[in-house]
Amino acid sequence: MGAASNRRRFWALVFCLVGLGSACGTVDPGEVTLARPQRLPDPVRFASAVHPALTQDSGCAATECHARSALFPLHTADALPSDSEIAHPLDLPEPFRSDYYTVLSRVNFDNPTASVLFRWADGDEADHPGGDALDAASRQMLLDWLAGVGP
Repeated sequence: MGAASNRRRFWALVFCLVGLGSACGTVDPGEVTLARPQRLPDPVRFASAVHPALTQDSGCAATECHARSALFPLHTADALPSDSEIAHPLDLPEPFRSDYYTVLSRVNFDNPTASVLFRWADGDEADHPGGDALDAASRQMLLDWLAGVGP
C-alpha cells in the first residue's frame, strides 16, 4: 500500500505542477495599483532658499504662529549653504528634514496652486488668521522648487 500511495502522490504533484504551469500565461494581472513614482523636490534648495522664505522675515514661522502650531509646525533655523552635498531629504539636518516633509504634506503635486499651502499663503483660506503670508516672489520660488525649476 505504501508504494501505491507514493505513486498517487507523485502523479497528483505532477498534475498540479503541469496544471499550474500551463495556467501561468492566462492569468490576468489585473489593473496596475501602484502610484506613479514621485520625484522629491531638491532638499538643498529647500533648506537654503525655500525654508528661509517660510520661516524668516515675514514668513510663516517668523510671526510665531507656525513655530507653536501642532497642525503645521515650522521651525526657524539659519539657511543651509546652497552648495551642500545632500542628495536625499532624509539626510537633511533638523529642523529642515521635519519641515521639508511638513511642507510637502500640504502640497497637491498635480495642481500645486490648489494646495492648502498656497491657498493659505495667498490669503484665500478663511480659516488662516495670517492672511496673505507670502509675497508673489516667495510663492513663485516655492512653485519653482516643487516643479524642479531654477538654480
